[in-house]
Amino acid sequence: MNQGADAALDLAELRHGSGLHAIDWVVIILYAGSTIGLGWYYNRRQSTTKEYFVGSGRMNPLLIGISLFATLLSSISYLSFPGEALGHGPVVLTHVLALPLVYLVVAYVLLPVYMRQRLTSVYELLEHNLGIGIRLLAAIMFILLRLV
Repeated sequence: MNQGADAALDLAELRHGSGLHAIDWVVIILYAGSTIGLGWYYNRRQSTTKEYFVGSGRMNPLLIGISLFATLLSSISYLSFPGEALGHGPVVLTHVLALPLVYLVVAYVLLPVYMRQRLTSVYELLEHNLGIGIRLLAAIMFILLRLV
């Protein structure tokens, strides 16, 4: 065969072999439906925004720590570390080795201060201590970090 025929064959295989199959759509719909259903169920059980954001201040510190850990270490971390290590060498491991120290500082230094304030977000703490300008700056920086 010639190159043109091979390219046409590869393109035809790509068209038929790519895309989501029926089982993929079933899993996506089940996942989305269960997430929406769970949110709707727990929405009915809450009456205030404080209850929604901070669990009325009665959450178990261990569960807060696990939630914090899960938030800071996502699946993208596991996917990106090997590539980063390949590109930058073992210096990337300093990030991984520093994580336990970071978690200890957050858990025993920052989190208790935050929890004593009985606020619904860290942005309220910034506004209370440093003013509305710093709160807005922090919120804008957070949004820009997520967009970039």
